[in-house]
Amino acid sequence: MRPTTKLAFNDKGQQMLHYNRGNTLYSAFQRIPDTITSPPKFSANACQVRFSDTLSLQFSIDIPFYSTHKLGSITPDIRCHWQYLAVGIATHRVEHWTVACLLRSEAHCTYLNCNHEVDLDRGRRFDQWEIMARLDGYRELNTSHGSLITASHRGTRIAAASWKTVTVWALRPNDIIFGDERRAYPESWRTPDGVIMLPPIVIELDAVVFQLEFPRKGGENELWAITDRGMMILNLKPDGKGGEVVEELPDLEDNYIDSD
Repeated sequence: MRPTTKLAFNDKGQQMLHYNRGNTLYSAFQRIPDTITSPPKFSANACQVRFSDTLSLQFSIDIPFYSTHKLGSITPDIRCHWQYLAVGIATHRVEHWTVACLLRSEAHCTYLNCNHEVDLDRGRRFDQWEIMARLDGYRELNTSHGSLITASHRGTRIAAASWKTVTVWALRPNDIIFGDERRAYPESWRTPDGVIMLPPIVIELDAVVFQLEFPRKGGENELWAITDRGMMILNLKPDGKGGEVVEELPDLEDNYIDSD
């Protein structure tokens, strides 16, 4: 296993995600042992997903960013239906091209009185996924810096950063997750194998991006980027000229005053 450069807890602190240098998504996860004497068990973040009629790719799959929960008598035995939407990234082992997709997984519950609540961490546990859409124009940075990818809190925006380039995709998560993309998107966006290609907006910054986040209170059209020039706030609204920098905050070191 390659050296871990970043750790993150998920699933209510029961699991730990391991990130490697240069990887966009976490590369492995482990369940936190119940006792200090229990050996840690690592599992790779790798899942075979059907990419086309003739090809399956090994995807790294992020924590789901969107889910739906349908209650009712779906079948005599099924009372509840969960669906999860996540970003997955795969690289062809021979031709070395990389693709980013929106993947769907699902689960069912047989309890008569289902009391499940939304838990996106739960969706990480599944190993059966299918491609619902592709993020056109995604480019992964093959350096030690790596690339970044994040989703807005309502799931209507996906943003990625590679060095000084920020790429944003808009989507309708309900249409994607329910398979209603034929109604929501024009046929010209569809690949020959029938998958929707979501077009990107590309924003070139005069700064290297180290962290990317949609603020919870900023809505779906505000993106924060921590860069080597300080923090930038990007306006993604249609009148924002394709993602203009609306505010650039100085680096904290610029305002540091030595008290001695």
